[in-house]
Amino acid sequence: MGKKLIFNLHFMNSNLKLQSRERLRVALDTQPEICMEVEWPQVKKKLQERLEKKGLCNSKVQYYHGTALKELRDSSSLSHLLGLHRDALLGDTLELPLYVVPDPTAGSALLDNRAKEIVLQVNQPGGLVQLNLQSAILLGEGGFGKVRQAGDKEPQIDSAAQSSFPSRPQGSYMQKELIVEVMPKKLLFNLHFMNSNLKLQSRERLRVALDTQPDICMEVEWPQVKKKLQERLEKKGLCNSKVQYYHGTALKELRDSSSLSHLLGLHRDALLGDTLELPLYVVPDPTAGSALLDNRAKEIVLQVNQPGGLVQLNLQSAILLGEGGFGKVRQAGNRESQIFYAVKISFPDERSQENTKREIETLIQRSRNDPNVLNSLQHGYVVDPVHGRLPAFMMDLEGWNRAEAAQYPLVN
Repeated sequence: MGKKLIFNLHFMNSNLKLQSRERLRVALDTQPEICMEVEWPQVKKKLQERLEKKGLCNSKVQYYHGTALKELRDSSSLSHLLGLHRDALLGDTLELPLYVVPDPTAGSALLDNRAKEIVLQVNQPGGLVQLNLQSAILLGEGGFGKVRQAGDKEPQIDSAAQSSFPSRPQGSYMQKELIVEVMPKKLLFNLHFMNSNLKLQSRERLRVALDTQPDICMEVEWPQVKKKLQERLEKKGLCNSKVQYYHGTALKELRDSSSLSHLLGLHRDALLGDTLELPLYVVPDPTAGSALLDNRAKEIVLQVNQPGGLVQLNLQSAILLGEGGFGKVRQAGNRESQIFYAVKISFPDERSQENTKREIETLIQRSRNDPNVLNSLQHGYVVDPVHGRLPAFMMDLEGWNRAEAAQYPLVN
């Protein structure tokens, strides 16, 4: 489990349109197993402090389960949230999205000593009339002003009061909030590169401008989205990986205009200005087999130790299975035999090479208790044209998956 939580706070208006974002870090006191009853009070305190600082002390803090918003209100809901987002574990940090939503139904409970005083002068037939109001809820904020829920403590009547920014002409006016359905002009894909066990390895962002406005035509947009994604995956040597997205707790493949339309529908809450942010997960596909060994495959020269000396294996690889602190694990095979292996190759720095050598020694020690390890293990060096000989070892894919399942750190 992680050592700290990072809450990505999305501050929404009353129509669930994104207004702004902030990050909030909370260090965990219980390790290695998280005790929710111990952690929840400090999580609650940190969230309350941030909301009070922004004048949103009575807003609801919520999270998405599928397409439904659920309130984060106790240790049980915190446990549920962590379970939904274990895929976002990066090193010792777990990132969690939260949505801060104003609660216009709170009424008089909001008008306490922390409420903001608003003096509103309104035009009436007989001249200006002054209203003294109080507000503790920011309903929305845009380019020209803020919309606050405001009311009078005595009659308890609430209104939507919009106040001008200092740069605007002085004066205020009463009006209902104008609801506008804004369509995005560009997509921002947050790409999560996962290993075969859905552990997060790295992240990147990819922007795609939309050609159809104001209504998005998926049949027009999908080809360019597909092209941009393919170009990014080819650049990273992941051309045969699957691109997927979460629907609830299930991963679904992004493969056509219909799935793109579904993805956009799930994440309209992430609309920020004219940009729609969409999380995607790039997952290796070890079952692709011979289709991976095309002209784009990476050549790997592996020298392995045999009783009679070094034996050279010429392999090809188009799939990165995982990447960690001191090495990469690639799926590699031979075009003729069509047999595939997991090959871990050290990074070129001295520390990574020493760690990889120690890892090989550990595997050899383990083989005394588990003969399957020795049967599936070959170790030696990969000949790199720039950095020379790098420590490496090779296992069959079944052996690598067994080691991953046993939580042995093949990828650190």
